[in-house]
Amino acid sequence: YGFQFVPLTIHGHQYPQPEGVGPVTYQIRFFFSQFVGIFLTSFVAFAIYAIATRNRPFIVPAPAVLPSIASGMMWAVACMGSMIAVAELGLGIGFPLTSNGSFLVNAFWSIFYFREVQGKRNLQLFAVAGGLNIASC
Repeated sequence: YGFQFVPLTIHGHQYPQPEGVGPVTYQIRFFFSQFVGIFLTSFVAFAIYAIATRNRPFIVPAPAVLPSIASGMMWAVACMGSMIAVAELGLGIGFPLTSNGSFLVNAFWSIFYFREVQGKRNLQLFAVAGGLNIASC
């Protein structure tokens, strides 16, 4: 939480948005550093893993590569949207909205597509949790 939104908020307080620059354009300056940092961290983690397995790492099957890239791109778009929402709405409103929204999307996938939650009682409890989640916003 803090690693992603606090620097953006502090910078926004120290350097107000210049006239003639839209809010999205003003927030874009953080996207490149965010995604390069994620790429470099994952590369270092994979390098450590490859060293630990003596250069015999488990490689993901080829059919899983494109869905992995697509899900990473969707995550990146959602991350950019949440950064803009937090910058525009503030930490107290923007972060709960974006985190609760992602919970609800994951919950719908879990229930309706993957069928991970089964049984009437479990679905009722999950519905209560989702309702409390929505009410908390």
